Amino acid sequence: MFYYEDEVVNDPDTILDSLTREVKETSSDGKKVIRVVHALQEEIKDVLVKNIRRKMTPQPLKIRANVEMKCFQFDGVLHIKVL
Repeated sequence: MFYYEDEVVNDPDTILDSLTREVKETSSDGKKVIRVVHALQEEIKDVLVKNIRRKMTPQPLKIRANVEMKCFQFDGVLHIKVL
């Protein structure tokens, strides 16, 4: 299952806790047991979410434009200043 980064940023516990892996162990009575554990440790999950949040922050963008305005009424400059 694939998730988008913004979903991980908004609700990291729900998304990342659903990732699991199986660990094969031998119980005390000698039987082989398969245990399901979280795929990510808490430290790794915290670093992962921190890096995703840092990379997902929007970068500031400067926009410049030249605007030409004309007003043919009496005192047109004053009308443009009001806008």
